[in-house]
Amino acid sequence: MARCEPRLRRSRARQTDNRLPQAARFALSEIADQIEGLNRKIGKLEHAIVMEAKRDDDMRRLCTIPGVGAIIAASIKAVPRRSR
Repeated sequence: MARCEPRLRRSRARQTDNRLPQAARFALSEIADQIEGLNRKIGKLEHAIVMEAKRDDDMRRLCTIPGVGAIIAASIKAVPRRSR
């Protein structure tokens, strides 16, 4: 519920802010809602990658390198190896 409160406050502020025309406020509100939705999806994907990095030995070892986190480890692991 705490996450909804700032959104409601922003929504009310959007309705009463007369610096922009109504059509522009509506468009920007829709864009802001899309950004919030994308941020939630990114958070879920990042969480899944972090969980996989904890389970995978190679990724866990890569994460011990300074500056390498779960996302970079997953990217390195995803690169196909050349066969000799």
